[in-house]
Amino acid sequence: MIYNVSEMFSQSIGFTKKVNIKSNSSFYEGIGKVLVSEAELNLIKTDNGIWVSGEIPVFIYMECSRCLNKIDLSMQIVLNEEFLTENVKAEDNFTIDDDNHLRLESCLREYIIINKPLKPICIKKCKLMNY
Repeated sequence: MIYNVSEMFSQSIGFTKKVNIKSNSSFYEGIGKVLVSEAELNLIKTDNGIWVSGEIPVFIYMECSRCLNKIDLSMQIVLNEEFLTENVKAEDNFTIDDDNHLRLESCLREYIIINKPLKPICIKKCKLMNY
């Protein structure tokens, strides 16, 4: 999920562009296999970079923390993040490289880690069991 945003830097602040994410399946370190469904993101030019917002449906393949059966966990990732150009110094932000490529993978990985359940539970039977 790499987007070339070079044409946005020739526009004025507030310029908006929509980009589509195509369905894909990837392996994310610390998460495992993730299926990203089609989505549309809104890109807005800021004074220091590009603001990215939108909702991304993802499916994560996990194990139930009680019975260890496989779970296909569906989540809706709400993305609101500013990607800064590399000449702007900020340690906690995502950056746009020198070739004006906005790389969404690491941002999406962090949002998934923050939003995924620590102890996923599969079916009603596991949810009703008291341990």
